[in-house]
Amino acid sequence: IAMNTAISQRTGCEPADAEKLALRTLVDPVTLALDHFRIAAEESEQNEGGVAIKQRPSMRLFADVLREEPTGRKGCQEPDPIRQISESAETLMLTAKAAHFWLLQRMLSRGTVVESIATEWPPRSCMTALRIKQAAFAWNPGMKSMSAMRTKAFVRYGPSRRKERFRHVLDMARVALVFDTAADLLAGLDAILDDDELEVVAVRNHYQPSMQSFLGERFIEVFIVLGDSDAPEAHVCEVRLEERCFFQARHAAWPKVELACRTFREIYHQPHTSAAAIEYLALWTLRRPKEQHATTVFRRSLAKSFGSICVAYRRRLCGPANLVPFQAFRDVCHAQNCRRRAVELWQDLDATLCGSVSVFELDPEAIVLLAKFWASLVFAIATDQRVGREEASRSSAQELVTWMLSKAQRVQQPRQDCLERPVLRHIVRLLGLPQTDADRIFAHLFFDNTRKETERK
Repeated sequence: IAMNTAISQRTGCEPADAEKLALRTLVDPVTLALDHFRIAAEESEQNEGGVAIKQRPSMRLFADVLREEPTGRKGCQEPDPIRQISESAETLMLTAKAAHFWLLQRMLSRGTVVESIATEWPPRSCMTALRIKQAAFAWNPGMKSMSAMRTKAFVRYGPSRRKERFRHVLDMARVALVFDTAADLLAGLDAILDDDELEVVAVRNHYQPSMQSFLGERFIEVFIVLGDSDAPEAHVCEVRLEERCFFQARHAAWPKVELACRTFREIYHQPHTSAAAIEYLALWTLRRPKEQHATTVFRRSLAKSFGSICVAYRRRLCGPANLVPFQAFRDVCHAQNCRRRAVELWQDLDATLCGSVSVFELDPEAIVLLAKFWASLVFAIATDQRVGREEASRSSAQELVTWMLSKAQRVQQPRQDCLERPVLRHIVRLLGLPQTDADRIFAHLFFDNTRKETERK
C-alpha cells in the first residue's frame, strides 16, 4: 500500500482496477523480503554491541567541524553542504572512476601491493587484506552506472535542484565493509574517524529508529572526500558499514524486492512516464528512512496556520532559486513553537544533504497535483489559441488567470476580476479533471479567510 500510494502521488496516475489486482501477488515476496531483515535484526540485537549501535548518533559538518548531530544542532545553525564539485554527469563519471580506484586502494591494508585492482578485486567480489582490521571482508559493488546515476538524480534531486541534480549523487564511487558483530562495526567506524588519510564529512546511522526504513535495512554510511594526489579532482565517496547478517539478508531479499519494483514499473508505465524512474521510486519507497513524527506534525501545523503549505511557502519561505533559505525556515519554526527542532526538521526535509529544500519537499502531493493542473491548462491554452505548447507554457500567472476568467464569464461570483472557487471548479470541469481536485487545487493556491474565520468562531 505504501509503495502504491507513493508512486500514485508522484506520477499523478492511477492504475486500472484490473492492474491493481496484480499488486496482491506482491504480498508474499515482499513479506519474505521483510522476514529476511527481521531475522537479521534479531540476530544483530543478540550480538555484542547490538544495543550500543542504536544509540550512536549520526554526524555532520557544522562550521567545518565534524560533530555529532545532537551537539551540532544546539546552535540552531545550518549544517555544511555536502555535494560533488561538477554539475556535469559526464565529468562526474570520469572523476568517480578515479575516485573508485582510490577508494578501493585506501581500503586495503598498508603495504598491500595490488598490481591491478580491476583484475584482483573486480566488481561483486570481496577482499580480506584490509586497512580496517575489525572488518571481516570488504565488498566491491562496482561503480554506479551512468543510467542508474541519472535515474537517481532525476527521482530524488530533480524536483529541487533540476540542472544541478547530479551534484548530489554521492554513491557513484562506493565500497562496503562487512563486520561479524555490531561491536566490531562500531570499532571499525572509530578506526575510520581516527584515520588521518580519510577525510570524513558525514556519518549516517541507519540503526537509529528514526533512520530505519520500511524494508528494515540497518547499516552505517560514511561519506569520505578524497584529497589524495592520486585523484585528479575532489570527489565524495560512500563507505557502507554493515553487519554480516544484514549483508546476507540484503542479497537474499534482492530477488523479491526486484520483482516488486518491476511489477510497479509494468503497472504504472505509460507513454509520458519513465519506466526506470518508476522502478527506482518503488525501490526508494522501501529503502528510504521513515518520516519522523515531528516532521509530520510540523507539516500539519504549517498547513493549519497558512491554509496550506503552498501558501506558507509563497508568503514566508520562498527564496532565491525558488528554494527555502534556512533563516526563513528557522523563523517559521519559531512561529510554530518548534525552533529548538529547526535543524532536525531541516535535515529531515533536505534530501540532498546540501541545504536544498523546495516546496516539493514540503508538500510533494500538492506539487504533483498543481503540476498536473498546470500541464492540462497549458495544453488547453495551446489548443484554444492555436500556438505551440512551449509558447503556451511561457504564459505568466496573470495570463493564465485571464484565460480562465474568459472561459468562465457566465459563472456567478462576487468579483469578476479575480479567480474565485466557482471559476476554478468550472475550469477543472472544462479540462476534464476530477471535480474532487478543484477544491484541493484552490486550497493549495489560496488562503481561505472564510474558513479560518469559521474555525476561530
